[in-house]
Amino acid sequence: MAWIRKARNGRGYHVVWRDPDGRERSRTFRRKEDARDAKSQIETDLARGAYRDPSLGRMPLSAFWPVFLEASPHLAPKTRLWYEMMARRYILPALGPKRLAAITRMDVEAFLSDLRAREVGSPTIAGAYRVLRTVLGKAELDGRIVVNPTRGAKMAAPAHTEQRVLSIEEVERIAEAVPDRYRVLVLVLGYCGLRIGEAAALRVSDVDFLRRSIAVTRASSEVGSTLVVGPTKTRRFRVVDVPSSVITELSGHVQAFPPGPSGLLFTNRNRDPIRQSNFNRKVWGPALLRAKIAEPLPRVHDLRHTAAALSVAVGAHPKEIQSLLGHASIGMTLDTYGHTFEGASRRLAERLDEARDAVLSAQPAEQMRNGSGTASREAGAG
Repeated sequence: MAWIRKARNGRGYHVVWRDPDGRERSRTFRRKEDARDAKSQIETDLARGAYRDPSLGRMPLSAFWPVFLEASPHLAPKTRLWYEMMARRYILPALGPKRLAAITRMDVEAFLSDLRAREVGSPTIAGAYRVLRTVLGKAELDGRIVVNPTRGAKMAAPAHTEQRVLSIEEVERIAEAVPDRYRVLVLVLGYCGLRIGEAAALRVSDVDFLRRSIAVTRASSEVGSTLVVGPTKTRRFRVVDVPSSVITELSGHVQAFPPGPSGLLFTNRNRDPIRQSNFNRKVWGPALLRAKIAEPLPRVHDLRHTAAALSVAVGAHPKEIQSLLGHASIGMTLDTYGHTFEGASRRLAERLDEARDAVLSAQPAEQMRNGSGTASREAGAG
C-alpha cells in the first residue's frame, strides 16, 4: 500500500510506502500526475513481488565494482586480473561515475561506439562488453536495477581474422629459423594443435614418451604484466596423440634443454616461463623473416589452424579435430574449420571409385559377363 501527501512547503508531492521489510520509504515529485504514476507502479511491484529498493540503484558503478568482486569468489585468478584490467582501462573511466539505475542501453551503446572510435581492437571491445554485462547482471540479481541495460545493446560484430594455414615446408622452415631451444615448440604447435599458452605451461611430466601423447591440463597467459597459469580455455583436460617424429624431437629437446625446478618443458634462455608477448616480438617475428615466409605473415596462433588443416588433409574426421584442438563442441569445430572439409566428399567419392575399380578388376571377365546377363534377364522379366 502506498499513499501521496503534499510537501510541507507546497512544492511537490511525496509518495510514501512500506517496503517488504516494513521500512517506510518515500520519493518526491514536482507534479501530482508523476506521483500518481509512481504510486501505482510501486503498488503493482509490491503486489507482484517485483519490488526493487530505488536507493540501491543510486550507488555509482565505481562504488559497486569492489562489491561485485567481493561477491565473485569463484573467479579464477586469471579472470579476476582480466576483469580488473578491463574495468581500470575502459569501463570505469567511461561509466564509473554514473549511478547503476541511471545507466541506460543508449549509454552502453555509446560506450561501445566510443571504444570503436578510439580504434580499440574488436576482441578488446567484446571483452569490455562481456565484463560490463556480467557486472550489471550481478546488480540486477541483487535488486539494484530492474533490467540489465546491456541486454539488447547493439555491438558491431568483431572483424573476422583470416586464417593463415602454413604448408609443412613452411612449418619446417620456421622451426629451423628459430633458436634451437624453440624448434620443438614450433613443431608441437604446428602438428599437435596446442595453443601457445597450453604449450608454454607444459611440464615434462605431461609427455608420455611411451604412448606418444601429451596431456594438456593447463595454460599460461599474460594479464597486463602478470603471467598467470590456470585451466585451459575450455577448462577441459585432453590427451593429444603426437606423431612419432615429433616425440623423437621432444626426447632430444629434453636432453638438450633439461627442465629447471619448475619442470617446464619449454622455457626461455634464462630457463624462465615463456611470455607470449616476448616470444612474438623476439623469436617469432625475426624467424619469419629468416625463413622468408611469404605474405600475409602468419601469427603464432596460425600454427594451430595449420595443425587442424593438415589433419583434415590426411583424412581426419571432424570429431578427431575436435579432440585434437580441445573444442567444447563439434559445432565450434565445424564453424571454425568447416570450409576445410569442403573437398572431403569429393575425396570420399574418389576413394569409393578406387575401391570399386579394385573389386571389378579382380573379377574374371567371364564372371562379370554372366553376372551382367543374369541381372539383365531379371530386369527384363520384371
